[in-house]
Amino acid sequence: MSENNLLILTEDQQMLAESAAEFVAAEAPVSRFRARRDGGHSTDPDLWAQLVDLGWNGVALIGLAELAVVMEALGRSLAQTPLVSVAAAAAIGEGEDGKVLAFGFNASCSISKGTITGTIPAVQDAGMADAFAVIATGQMYRVDATHAQITPLARIDCRDAAHVAFDSAPATLIDGSAQTWSRCRDWAIVAQCAEMLGTMSAAFDMTLAYVKEREQFGVKIGSFQVLKHRAVDMFIEIELCRSAVMLASRDPSPEHVSLAKARCNDAIVTICNEAIQLHGGIGMTDEHDIGFYLKRAMVSSQTLGTSAWHRDRYARERGY
Repeated sequence: MSENNLLILTEDQQMLAESAAEFVAAEAPVSRFRARRDGGHSTDPDLWAQLVDLGWNGVALIGLAELAVVMEALGRSLAQTPLVSVAAAAAIGEGEDGKVLAFGFNASCSISKGTITGTIPAVQDAGMADAFAVIATGQMYRVDATHAQITPLARIDCRDAAHVAFDSAPATLIDGSAQTWSRCRDWAIVAQCAEMLGTMSAAFDMTLAYVKEREQFGVKIGSFQVLKHRAVDMFIEIELCRSAVMLASRDPSPEHVSLAKARCNDAIVTICNEAIQLHGGIGMTDEHDIGFYLKRAMVSSQTLGTSAWHRDRYARERGY
């Protein structure tokens, strides 16, 4: 794909985007997330089964750009899926069978005689995992989930995460290359960024609809110039993120990936905070959905690298 086409959806990608949006609106609206949250569930196995039936678990094997389209749609409704982990697995050609390989990117583990011992904090999608990919002594190993001690985490965004521990668990070598491990992480980051793009876009759309209807002093508050300026600033941030995510999904170099994550981290927190403020008092209540978006923003902006970490990485890649 030429540089001129990096920021343009192909006809097939546009069709996928429309299909994903239709599916999410019909089968996975934010009301579904609320129901799962109210029931104390951080996973949605039934939704995942639907996505596997649709073949969405294999989209990343077609291309990251295609997965980004799907992730953006799911991010709009805060859908609880393990697709970030599936994206990482796709970097090594896995995931087409619908099995979830969760990655322990901050593992502290050791290998001895084909077994692994150690811990991994805050593993995404641990509750849905069929197996774990773990780095130990510079190599990547697979450990079946039946050999892991999983301690679920209660996160404010009600998403699947857990501390994972291994005690002499059987481990199988996947790959001995540090470059492959980095590639898996970068693919996961791109998927995370695309989801964040959908989340911030939905928060903005909800806010725009609200200020167009809410009246104060007998007029719609959306007519106030200061609020128009704030809405424009939010829109600009989203479009800048969109460009960065599209670039990273088509050319996932470390430089492009870190650029996208740093920008998305900052933008999603800013936009969701603005959304709460522009909703006024109702934005602070649990009865309104907008609060879910801020909670998701706070967690996702700290997942797979903070803004500071990614800016430092970007600078190093650029030779500063």
